[in-house]
Amino acid sequence: MFNTHVKKAFYALSLMNNGVAKVWKDSYIDSQEGKDLAGTWDAFKASLKGSFTDPGSQKDAMKTLQTIKQGKQSADEHNT
Repeated sequence: MFNTHVKKAFYALSLMNNGVAKVWKDSYIDSQEGKDLAGTWDAFKASLKGSFTDPGSQKDAMKTLQTIKQGKQSADEHNT
């Protein structure tokens, strides 16, 4: 049924009708005005993933662990 990249992207956009998803959809549609839609699905996926990343991702957790402090010292300095 959704046999083209454009159809896939527009179907996914049609499901975003409330809250933050609707705001993102409206902004995305405005940003695509006048552009060639041939690569829409790949561009859409990349934009969507970039906008709605997992807030508790492993990368963020590792960064937090590397900068954790005990008082005024880093965790490594405290442990030593």
